[in-house]
Amino acid sequence: MARRELALRSGVDFFSPGGHSLRPTLEGSTMATVELRPGSAYSLAGFFEALGDWSVFAGQTLARCFRRPTDGTLAQCFYVIGVHTAPVVALSGLFIGMVLAIQSYSMFDRFGAASRQATAINVSMIRELGPVLVATMLAGRIGSAMAAELATMKTNEQIDALYCLGVDPVHYLVVPRFLAATLMIPALTVLADFCGVMGGALISIEFYHIDSHHHWTNTRGSVTLWDLGAGLV
Repeated sequence: MARRELALRSGVDFFSPGGHSLRPTLEGSTMATVELRPGSAYSLAGFFEALGDWSVFAGQTLARCFRRPTDGTLAQCFYVIGVHTAPVVALSGLFIGMVLAIQSYSMFDRFGAASRQATAINVSMIRELGPVLVATMLAGRIGSAMAAELATMKTNEQIDALYCLGVDPVHYLVVPRFLAATLMIPALTVLADFCGVMGGALISIEFYHIDSHHHWTNTRGSVTLWDLGAGLV
């Protein structure tokens, strides 16, 4: 081991065939010194810098919402957000309503009030679970897809190409997606609420044999427009 270290210090490897010099290899190598220090993302100043950038971007988006979107962009975003998300939202809402009916039946039946479970199912679905379901779908499915699409365009310099063509990227790319997502949230929420109510009614009436008249009477007596408005807001 000591002889090996001596060979490395002298620049000649006596243990390799021919005793080739190691000095050219060591001198030709590039040694980069990396200084480890806290990044801006982990500092308080970096946090406020990112918050400021986000605020400026949000202000630019809201200011450009009062201008007419570019022809064809808004309809395409409506199709992607609404049509592609509606089946998933409807199916998820249906199964959530069915699960609520199954889980709540045993408790209501224990007190002899099985016909009143429609109140708990529909109110919880319309006020809480429906809006949360739609928000999760839009944030997880549509939001991530939009972020990945815009990031890919930034990487491929397509956004820089829009600047070169004199097109405002925020107005052309961000505003249609923002408007479509904002306007489609109430429609998708109503769809999720409807499917959840129908799923709960299906299990309650067909599986647990609760009288349909009592089920829908309790539904009309418990769910109001205020509940629907609170869920949409």
